[in-house]
Amino acid sequence: MTLIQLLLIAGLALAAVLSVKILRRQLPVRLFLLLQLCVGVVFVVHPDSATRVAALLGVGRGTDLILYFLALLVYVGGLCILSQFRRLERQQTLIIRELAIQTALPPATSSSAVSASAGSSASPAES
Repeated sequence: MTLIQLLLIAGLALAAVLSVKILRRQLPVRLFLLLQLCVGVVFVVHPDSATRVAALLGVGRGTDLILYFLALLVYVGGLCILSQFRRLERQQTLIIRELAIQTALPPATSSSAVSASAGSSASPAES
């Protein structure tokens, strides 16, 4: 086994540990990521297997196949992040709206507002 293979496997193992730790409550996402990492380890240990799978799927090289899957995963990941961002925006809007309602001051009555403004303008003139 070469040095680059050892480094890649170590990186994939670290990614697996982090994904299990970070995504504790999201079992489908966690299983999908772990499956990807296992396929990555197989392709690192047996590099020719990527080329064989690519030939079965009608792609010229294993490198191209991995690149196509990477583009697809980046696109899907971006959509997932956008969906999460929009969900958080909606939650934030609801929280801010509820907080504004809870801390709203009652409107001042027109007679008290008039007497308060008249009293404040008369005080400096009298002194």
